[in-house]
Amino acid sequence: MAAPILSPEQIQRFQNDGYLVVPDVFDPEECSAFGRAVDEAVEGRASGDRRTLAEKTIYEQSFIQCINLW
Repeated sequence: MAAPILSPEQIQRFQNDGYLVVPDVFDPEECSAFGRAVDEAVEGRASGDRRTLAEKTIYEQSFIQCINLW
C-alpha cells in the first residue's frame, strides 16, 4: 500500500478550515496550462457583455467574477 499523500496534520487542517494549501502539487507547466484554461473560460463568459463601463456597477467595474469554472 502506498504512503498517504497528506499527513494527518494536513488532513486535520483541511477538516478544520475547509481548504488546504499544498505547495508544489502542480509543476509550472501544469500551472500554466490551468491558467490559460481559466483565462479562456473567463474571456468566453465575459465576451457576451456588451455594456459600457459606465453601465456597470462599481463592483462590476472593479472585478470580473466567474464562478464554477471547474
